Amino acid sequence: EGLRGQRASGDDRRPFGGQSVDPFAHHGDIGGLFQRALENYSDIADITRILPSVPPANLGGADFLVPYFGKISIEGALAALDQMLAANLRQNLQVVIQIATKYSEPFTPQELIALFEKHKSVEGLFFYLGSIVNFSQDPDVHYKYIEAASKANQLQEVTRICRDSNCYDPERTKNFLKEAQLPDQLPLIIVCDRFDFVDELTRYLYANNMMKYIEIYIRQVNALRAPLVIGTLLDLDANEDTVRELVLLVKDACPAQELIDEVEKRSRLKLLRPWLEERAGAGATDAATFNALAKIYVETSNSPEEFLKTNEFYEPLVVGKFCEKREPLLAVVAYTKGTCDAELIAVTNENSLYKDQARYLVARADADLWATVLVADNEHRRELIDAVVQSALTTKTEPEKVSVAVKAFMDAELPNELIELLEKIVLDDSGRFAGNRNLQTLLIITAVKADTSRVREYIERLDKFVPVQIANICIGAHLYEEAFLAFAKLDLNVEAVDVLGNYLKDLER
Repeated sequence: EGLRGQRASGDDRRPFGGQSVDPFAHHGDIGGLFQRALENYSDIADITRILPSVPPANLGGADFLVPYFGKISIEGALAALDQMLAANLRQNLQVVIQIATKYSEPFTPQELIALFEKHKSVEGLFFYLGSIVNFSQDPDVHYKYIEAASKANQLQEVTRICRDSNCYDPERTKNFLKEAQLPDQLPLIIVCDRFDFVDELTRYLYANNMMKYIEIYIRQVNALRAPLVIGTLLDLDANEDTVRELVLLVKDACPAQELIDEVEKRSRLKLLRPWLEERAGAGATDAATFNALAKIYVETSNSPEEFLKTNEFYEPLVVGKFCEKREPLLAVVAYTKGTCDAELIAVTNENSLYKDQARYLVARADADLWATVLVADNEHRRELIDAVVQSALTTKTEPEKVSVAVKAFMDAELPNELIELLEKIVLDDSGRFAGNRNLQTLLIITAVKADTSRVREYIERLDKFVPVQIANICIGAHLYEEAFLAFAKLDLNVEAVDVLGNYLKDLER
């Protein structure tokens, strides 16, 4: 206090024989008097004269200073900390960190962050924020801790916060980590993976020749994002061999459908062939894999028809649509495999593949499907009927399927077309249905109803029909000569004479 009084009186700090003396130059000799002085000072100007100039050890260290800072005003405390760092950063940093940690809430992290940044103390900022970050929800605290840890080369802490914290600003953090160019890109990878910056991450790593970290990302961090990474690399026109190797590295960990979609929409599906074939060889059965393989085989003409006929795992509807504009006949194969009725009818009509449509209809033997194609307003009906008559019914066709086709023509009320169909079936001596009793009978009956001029010819040429039924139908249609012929041909003489006597009135015959 005496020294202070002399100083205040303008005595030019020369109390000892006129020699200039710093009253704090020999503070080690004074012992605990500085603590007593601080305890008695109330003026912040007095406090800030002592604190910056006296080593913390001579002020009782943290045991004295930390509690002491709780007794002075916040404004004064911050000013004192500022001057302590300005006077001797190295000497005062540790105790300042402890004080900042203790009074972080009243002093506020914003003020304390600004204080350490003012003095460019990365170490101070790192240790102070490290002491509060796990208990803080302040985005700025978390971001600044990531920043300080990065500058302090504490990469494990950077990684931990990037991975575990939900408080930092993702955009701001991502931009900082890109600019920081850390020796390890894992923190950036984690942030971009968590907050959907995968495209930007891939572009950044590729542009900076860090393919190693792209591989680390999709192999060790998140293989589920491999499709997005591969898609971006293709957009960047990356080397196909490199991309192919990356795909092979992720194996089954990568979602097949998403990867295929990303590559296919860039028209690079063939790039996936080794990976797809490896999956198929390993026992995969998912439709995505085999849809893609089917498309590749179609595009490369690698025995696609055999694959489409025999493989059980692809989706015929999907692959058929793919084939329609490339090779309609392969679309027919796929649709046939999957019984895709509407799609097959449409593609065969569009491409005038009426024979294929006819063969499919006969093989399907579905009355409802027949009904849809034999409607009067179907502009393709005539061409289809011609195809059915000419080529759809072969010696290998099962009788039940022939019956369904014949009945479909009957239900559609197409007698003339039915005659054409039946003639093809029963008048062909080499056909397996030439001697079919029911079909011969049906042909004659149909002719009776639709074209009587053909009835006599049919009766003369055929010999397996039901004579009584045919004759009675002829009698009902006033075709007496045809009725007589039907009876007489099969030696039903009594019935034949009855027709001559009762209907033809020809006793001479």
